[in-house]
Amino acid sequence: MESIERKFKESNKNETNNLMSRLADTKYERGSVREHLMELVDIATKLNMLKVLVDPTNLVDSALDSLPNDQMKSTYNTLKEDWTMD
Repeated sequence: MESIERKFKESNKNETNNLMSRLADTKYERGSVREHLMELVDIATKLNMLKVLVDPTNLVDSALDSLPNDQMKSTYNTLKEDWTMD
């Protein structure tokens, strides 16, 4: 039983590392921006289920960084309120 538990923990660590890398490295290339953003939300949800909490503000920042539109990033940075993924 302990052996299975160790393997499960190792698997969670590996999955966590993979998801963290995907969240940091995923860039919008083409297609639906909505689908791209939903993919990022899905990654964050999976991380939260693994007890790696992704702050919503950090998720918005990651999403903006993944997009090629610098004007949207500039607009966000000049606003006083924080955007949510909604």
